[in-house]
Amino acid sequence: MNPLPTTSLGPIGGGGGFGPFNIIGPDAVATIRNISTLLSNLVGFITILSGLWFGFQFIMGALQWLSSGGEKAGLEGARNRMIHAFIGLIMVAGALAIIAVMATVFSLDILLTNPEKIACQLNPTIVDKSVCK
Repeated sequence: MNPLPTTSLGPIGGGGGFGPFNIIGPDAVATIRNISTLLSNLVGFITILSGLWFGFQFIMGALQWLSSGGEKAGLEGARNRMIHAFIGLIMVAGALAIIAVMATVFSLDILLTNPEKIACQLNPTIVDKSVCK
């Protein structure tokens, strides 16, 4: 009986790297910086978009209120639209507050204001210690 030929594929992932990115050294800090910039920009964009949506819905509710002509159903619909817009804005602000509280409680930089600190905590083998402040 002939054994099947075997081929060594080597170590999976290439060794001890930085998390799923398998990067060590200053490149790990650059990768975290890029990811944190992307996430910070995304959170900022969504926050601005939600503020604009609130303004649009509130103005549309006000116009609906004015054009209702005293009709009870129109007034109620306009009032509900304005209230729902305000509740949505409060929910966005509340979500940002919860993220900030979680960041404080768990000593994490969830809002990504200091990506270098995250990289240094996750990978103590970073060669350039000047980025670890």
